[in-house]
Amino acid sequence: MESKGIAIVALTKNGSQLGWRLSQLLEGSCLYVPERFAVWDGVFSYTKNVKCVIADCFARYDALVLIMASGIAVRSIAPFMESKHTDPAIVIMDEGGQFVVSLLSGHRGGANELARRIAGHIGAQPVITTASDVQGTLSVDLLGKEFGRSEEHTSELQSHSFISYAVFCLKKKNTPPPPPHHTPTLRPFVLLSTTLA
Repeated sequence: MESKGIAIVALTKNGSQLGWRLSQLLEGSCLYVPERFAVWDGVFSYTKNVKCVIADCFARYDALVLIMASGIAVRSIAPFMESKHTDPAIVIMDEGGQFVVSLLSGHRGGANELARRIAGHIGAQPVITTASDVQGTLSVDLLGKEFGRSEEHTSELQSHSFISYAVFCLKKKNTPPPPPHHTPTLRPFVLLSTTLA
């Protein structure tokens, strides 16, 4: 998928100022602010409801950084969410720039990585809630994507949650893995390990 960039959407004056700062730090980003706060060149100003702006950006960009209350952000994106395989990365931030929350498409869409990158730029706290990140383990989602596995195979791998088993197969790609207790769960990893051999 060709990158379509990052839309930064702000709602308040302070949020717009933070958005401007971010737009200077994130290459390929576009800033959307209410018309009354559009004091910089090269920003997109809006007069319509912010939900309409977010709806348009949801369809046009790979990632959205929404500088607003989480309730507004969630209600604005809810009608458009379809799948973690197709939805853009959604990151939300408070207007003070204290927290950067990966809200949607954390792994496949890249919201987790984007939240960390933004937090690193501005000295904020990234908030990542995906289990693999919290536990410090591999994400089956990313593992499948990295090695060109189809959505169907990645979903099958994920449903079994054999991350440590997948790591074994990757590390020992030329060594047959030990037989698991339940044979059907072996099949997705054998396919993955065969691909890497």
